[in-house]
Amino acid sequence: MEWALVLAIGLVAGTLGGIVGFGTSILLLPPLVLVFGPREAVPIMAIVALMANGSRVAVWWREVDWRACAAYSATGIPFAALGALTLLRIPPGAAELALGVFFLALERGRDLETARTLVVNTLVVLEIFYLFNVRYLGMTSITLRGALGTPAVLYALAAVVAAQLAFTYLPLMQGWFATRPVALADGALVIACGAALLLLFEGEKLLLRRFGLLGSP
Repeated sequence: MEWALVLAIGLVAGTLGGIVGFGTSILLLPPLVLVFGPREAVPIMAIVALMANGSRVAVWWREVDWRACAAYSATGIPFAALGALTLLRIPPGAAELALGVFFLALERGRDLETARTLVVNTLVVLEIFYLFNVRYLGMTSITLRGALGTPAVLYALAAVVAAQLAFTYLPLMQGWFATRPVALADGALVIACGAALLLLFEGEKLLLRRFGLLGSP
């Protein structure tokens, strides 16, 4: 039944993408995530997009601006590889949360650029909360020592937050990366996702300590 659903949505998404030139990923990615999970869905979607775009190139060969393609590929290809590596390295559950924020933003009527901006902010916030969690495996990180224990980490965190605020709100960065300013409610949702991930891992550490699978601090 799940395969039939994916095939049916793929047929609709492929037809729509062939007509208007985009939209295949937006329609096909959610069912792929539900059936296979985000780590598997993203490379599957990449292969689907490669095949679909290859067919469009074959049909519209004479209309393709190859200079524009070369300029785009010069940065698009290496950063796509970087994005794939990031997907493999982010904390467990982070991909699911980020994609959930993405689809929730679209469902709430946010445009695609805003949804993408929220995903990037979500990943950064999740990494920050994950960093604080793993600093102390033998004790809880939700303490003053856990928050202020290493000054170098705080300096790095301040730099990351400043860079992320510039990425989101600075007009120059918005022009470069097609980002959009994040509303207060959306920002609160992103931070709530980070806090939820922190509490999840704190619960995991508590269970591991109780069963003697983690050492004492």
